[in-house]
Amino acid sequence: YLLLLLALVLLTIFCIVNGSQTVFDPLRPFVPDTRPLFNSDDERIEFESSLKSKYIPNNHKRFGSNYTLTPYIIVPSMVGSVIEARLENTLNPHWLCPKTYESWFYLWFDYYSFLPLVSDCWTWNVAMHFNKTSGFNYNRQGVYTRVPDWGGVGSIEYLDSANSIGLWNDTIKMMQSFGYEVNQTLFGAPYDWRAGPNNFFDRGHDGTINPDPYYYNLKQLIEYAYKVNNGTKVALTSLSEGAITVLLFLQQYVTQEWKDKHIAYFVSLDGAIG
Repeated sequence: YLLLLLALVLLTIFCIVNGSQTVFDPLRPFVPDTRPLFNSDDERIEFESSLKSKYIPNNHKRFGSNYTLTPYIIVPSMVGSVIEARLENTLNPHWLCPKTYESWFYLWFDYYSFLPLVSDCWTWNVAMHFNKTSGFNYNRQGVYTRVPDWGGVGSIEYLDSANSIGLWNDTIKMMQSFGYEVNQTLFGAPYDWRAGPNNFFDRGHDGTINPDPYYYNLKQLIEYAYKVNNGTKVALTSLSEGAITVLLFLQQYVTQEWKDKHIAYFVSLDGAIG
């Protein structure tokens, strides 16, 4: 047991020093492989062709020459968005945890974060403080986080840094085969799912200004998608807890007049609505 513990400690130190999975990946055998949606390219092409013939009109005859794709915005589930972090002179639980790390790294999630001892660092960095007065959640002192690729799909295609756990990757590929283009007709609206809905609004319970409100950004993204697609209404789709996120936005953040103008429909996949 002592030898095993020593080996794990050495492995942990090696991984921290290297800071890259591409150099050495001893945990790869334990990483679950995603089951492909299709067994072969021929099977995928046949399936996509059948969908196109069923749902997309040939030469746009059904809808006329002005037919355009409905812009789509994907709102992921809880734990369904990548979160990155960097550290600046933060406190830490023990000597193995770095106080400062200038480059952005995967906070959610990287398999190395769950190595012995290193998992204490991850638990410390991922935790948030709750302010009862404002209702906002905050990172620990010195921990800075972001959800990368806002408006794109980089934070929602795969869950982990090894791209082994697919989320929306197959759906995105299929939509692209129908003619959808990322940042043109297909968008992602990832969010920091740790914080909860209070952090999505512009102000806290006590009037505290939120410096980066998710709902404000989502509204701007919808209006952008509407504009670049020549006034075509935007469709929202969500998975699981993402349904609550979208529902609160539609019910409490925007007006009926705004929804009538910008929203085509909302599709909830396995929505955790009740």
